[in-house]
Amino acid sequence: MKKSTFGMMLFVVGAIAYLFISLVSVVNALLVEQYFLPLFVFSALGIAGFVICLREAYFKK
Repeated sequence: MKKSTFGMMLFVVGAIAYLFISLVSVVNALLVEQYFLPLFVFSALGIAGFVICLREAYFKK
């Protein structure tokens, strides 16, 4: 598997999970603070995948 494909998969999974968990946590934020850790984990996955995509697409020859 190419690194750019791996980065794209990380970015897509992180972005979708971030959106889903942020929608759930907006509803649940006033009641319980249990969704903040997965929110940070999936946003870190999305950011890491985005950085890998950018590096492989534009800075690697």
